[in-house]
Amino acid sequence: MRFCNLSREYLKEGYTQIDNVFLLEYLPEADPVYVKVYLYGLFLANSAADYDNNINTMSVALRIDEEKILEAFNYWQEKGIVSIENDNPPYEILYNSVKMPLTKAIRYEVREFDAFTSEVYRLWPNINFNASQLEQLFEFISSKKIEPSAVILIMTYYEKQKGKLSFSGILAMAQNFVSLGLLTTADLSAHLDQLDAKVDKVEEVFKPFSKNKSSEYENRELFLRWTKTLGFPVESLEIVRDECSRKGGKTRFIALMEELYEAKAISPVDVKQYIATENEKIALAKKINEILSVFIRWENTVRFYINPWLNLGFDGDAIELIAQFCLTRSIKDLNRMDELVQRFHQKGLLTKEIIADYMLREKQRDAHILEILSLTSGGAMTSFISKSDRDLYRTFINWGFDHDAILAAAHFAIGKAFPMSYLSNRLATLKDQGIFDPEGITAFLSDKDSTKTKSTSYNDDVLGGLTKEQIQSTIIDLENLDIDKLDV
Repeated sequence: MRFCNLSREYLKEGYTQIDNVFLLEYLPEADPVYVKVYLYGLFLANSAADYDNNINTMSVALRIDEEKILEAFNYWQEKGIVSIENDNPPYEILYNSVKMPLTKAIRYEVREFDAFTSEVYRLWPNINFNASQLEQLFEFISSKKIEPSAVILIMTYYEKQKGKLSFSGILAMAQNFVSLGLLTTADLSAHLDQLDAKVDKVEEVFKPFSKNKSSEYENRELFLRWTKTLGFPVESLEIVRDECSRKGGKTRFIALMEELYEAKAISPVDVKQYIATENEKIALAKKINEILSVFIRWENTVRFYINPWLNLGFDGDAIELIAQFCLTRSIKDLNRMDELVQRFHQKGLLTKEIIADYMLREKQRDAHILEILSLTSGGAMTSFISKSDRDLYRTFINWGFDHDAILAAAHFAIGKAFPMSYLSNRLATLKDQGIFDPEGITAFLSDKDSTKTKSTSYNDDVLGGLTKEQIQSTIIDLENLDIDKLDV
């Protein structure tokens, strides 16, 4: 007898490889060892040889003991994609179609649910659940270990809330109760009594929002979760309700309650403070978007920019001032503004006052740069300052020149094709000469201009007396030249 075999359904579909249904629906949630057993068993089932198609072969190949293998096949039997035809040696495993698994409901004895089925048809003689749907209910009852009478109670409550039965709706409601640990009729009855006892308060809390029959149960469950499970006082709910009735509606109401719980803002005082802070963030985000002329949702501005900036220690006034500063630097992008914010943070510039002082110094520096640009261009007015201009001016200051000294040198760059480059060259020479005062600069550069340095031309008068070998010996390999070692 073969240890693993294919069912007729599996053979009929012609699969000798792994079905995508198994990969998508069964593999992700299964124990890796169980997956190995299933796959190797499938291999054995497709194998023509009988002599090595047994549990011992699998145990040796997978290095898994037989007890674990049987545990795995019991798991897959629970899923309905294999059947253990013989649970004593020699074991026999039948692989079922993964597209049409043999569910647990099919294997149940019908008499096991006779009482449940009879009660369902007694209460709802005209119920239109088909056999497959009833089997799914049997499966749900058995797998979740919920009392059948509790399911009857859920169906009754569902009909009361919705007006009519819906199989998918009942199953969803039952799943919700199971997630709350309500598996017995007694526990479920107590929970439903709590829901019904809060009807007036629930209606008051959800009064501003659209109401229909199907929303009553959801509202009660939400109310019970917020007040009982999460610990919110009703007054906190009313504060959030009033806020969301003005904007956001019920969807925002539900989301904001979860935000408050995550932020540990439970009491009315904390809830008011949280909402006020959030509204300030929203107003700031809208203002920043307007200043930079960016068109993205303010919620994203708050989430990805405002919140991180506030966490760095900036306040709203400082952030707005930085946005204004961005305009002076032609920055109209939140990512580039973020880079500027990070630089301010690195420099320790976090408050409005400190940032304003920095901006004033930058404004004064820009005025000095414009004065130099205007001078070197022959008096032409200009308002544009490039990043290169700012970098050069900062370099000149770092070299030790003050503005008057730079301005003195700038007079000699008038009319030059690239005045800022020329100015940089002249100031580098002055730095090397140790001349930093305006008078000394003027005297040095005036003398420089008046003295015409004769350029040496390497013509025949110079090289005529040298041999070819002597000329070549004077050539320096520039790639190997170390300027630090040259005597200049």
